[in-house]
Parts: sequence; structure tokens; C-alpha cells
Amino acid sequence: MKPFVRELIGDFKAAVRIGDPDSLEAVMDRVRAAPEDELPATALTPLGETVRSLPEEILLPWLDDEDAAVRGIAAAGIGWKYGAAGEIPEAAYLLAAGDPAEEVRTALVDGLTAGPGSPAAWVNILLSGDSLFARQTGLLLLGRTGSLTIHSLDVLSDFDREQDHELRTALVETLNRLAENGRTGSVLDLLEVWAGREEPNTWVVTRVVSAGWASEHSERCVTILEKLSEQVGDNRSIARALERHRTSAS
Repeated sequence: MKPFVRELIGDFKAAVRIGDPDSLEAVMDRVRAAPEDELPATALTPLGETVRSLPEEILLPWLDDEDAAVRGIAAAGIGWKYGAAGEIPEAAYLLAAGDPAEEVRTALVDGLTAGPGSPAAWVNILLSGDSLFARQTGLLLLGRTGSLTIHSLDVLSDFDREQDHELRTALVETLNRLAENGRTGSVLDLLEVWAGREEPNTWVVTRVVSAGWASEHSERCVTILEKLSEQVGDNRSIARALERHRTSAS
């Protein structure tokens, strides 16, 4: 951890103990003025932990700040606060989940998964939301908590139809993380359904079955890729993936 970040954490802790809004804003002004190399995105979660005990009248206005680092600290703070005494309004979580800055959305998920509450209910809420950014946050949260049996991957049943490239990339990352953490069968089941679509998402399916974890499931991956090939015809990415898995399976 950078010395500047350690200093900020100490200053936030002191300001929280005092409880003086002016002291807290003075520390936050240092955040606003900090160069990016001194305040990396990974620092937002530990900084958010230091302010999680603040009352919502101090914490929530930071979610609307012009500075993404300030919003990220507040997002991590309300994430940590979730499930603890004094519930934060649902609108605040939706605001943070829909933030255009990736570091803010990640900080929220970091806080939610590190705090005392179970954030599982948020997966369905975010994945079914209208906001593109909120759906990305839902995917990230699912990837973090998806080893839990309470999550059915049915929530992703139509996500192969998404057109946004960043969301598709997040979908691939989430499916790979789920497969690596005990949900391999569910991921393969989902891919098989997608491969049989009239207009399948070849980009998503081939990237997931080309990940490292899939090499231990080559027979199933070949079945999925053959079904995909039947739908779309000749395709270089399908052919490459098939060759790799047929070699592994033989």
C-alpha cells in the first residue's frame, strides 16, 4: 500500500472519530486533488471501509461527487454498511451500481462482498435492471458470489443477446470465474443452450470454451462447438477451438 494511501486511511479514521463534517471534507479534498498514480483504484475499498460507520447524511452525498475516487470511496462504504444496523436506501446502491466509472462499481462490489450482509439478492436486481452499467455490476457480483448454490444461472439465460461489447466481455469473465469456482456444469449447460440459438453469439461461446478451465471438459466443449458450427457454418474461431478440444479429448 502506498504511503499516501496509508496516510489517508489514518486521517479518515481520525476524522471519523471526531465526527466533524469539515474535517472529513478536508480529507476528501486531498482525495480529489490526488494524482492517479498516488491513489489507484485498489485503494478505494480500504478507504471506504474507514468511512462505513458514517451516517448516511454524510456518506450518501459523496455518491454524487464529480470525482470518481470520492464516489468509489462512498460506494465501498455503503457496500460495507449493507446488512449492518441502519439500512442505506436501495436507491443509493442502484446509483453506485450504475456509475459510469468502473472503479466505482468495483468498489461497491468489493464492499458488498466484504461486509457483514449477504449481497445475493442484489444479483437479480442488478442483472434485471435497465442500466447497462448496473448489469455489468450484477455480472461482477455474480462472479464473486456465484459459487453459492442460491444462485441459479437462469438469470443469465438471455445475456448472450446483449449487444454491448463491454457487457459481453464482462459476461465472458463472469462465466469463466463461475466455472473455475465450482459451477462448471451450469456454465456448460448455459453455453449449450446458447450454441443452439438461431442466431448464436459465437464470440461469447467460443471465448468461454477456450478458457483454461475448459481443457478438462473437452468432450462437452466439442459437443457445444459442433452445435454452434451447425448454426453458423464455417467459422475460424470455432474451428480453432474445436481443433484444440479434439486434440485434448483424443
